[in-house]
Amino acid sequence: MWSCTVDGEPVAKGRPRVSVFRGRPRIRTPQRTAKWESMAANVLREAWSQEPLAGPVTVSVLVSMPRPLRLICNHVRACSCSSLVKSGAATVHTGKPDLDNLIKAALDALVRAGVVEDDRQVVGIAATKHYAAVGATPGVTFAVTPMGLN
Repeated sequence: MWSCTVDGEPVAKGRPRVSVFRGRPRIRTPQRTAKWESMAANVLREAWSQEPLAGPVTVSVLVSMPRPLRLICNHVRACSCSSLVKSGAATVHTGKPDLDNLIKAALDALVRAGVVEDDRQVVGIAATKHYAAVGATPGVTFAVTPMGLN
């Protein structure tokens, strides 16, 4: 099993943008998504120094979203104090972005980084989305496990 963490606020795969240029449709990934995928691919590429995995793999994706102030402080919304009222542990995140769109962006970053040849090699996914613990950095932790062929 190989694992790597990409620090920074996770970005979900955005809907493709379609435009027409000289009578032909052009489809492109939204800039925010492309920027995150590129940054994540660079981090993953640095950590992965091998040829891309060619066989089936399972992937675990742990997404840590930025923790909102309401889960940190018991004062007014604009407070920037360190008076912690809620548990500092990770808390489930049920808001946007959707977990499936976060997974799509994460798998595309794995392909761009050269960890796997193609995301259709992924035969199993385990994914979780939660708020980062108090004081922890948001980010995405990847774990890729090659499966032995029988």
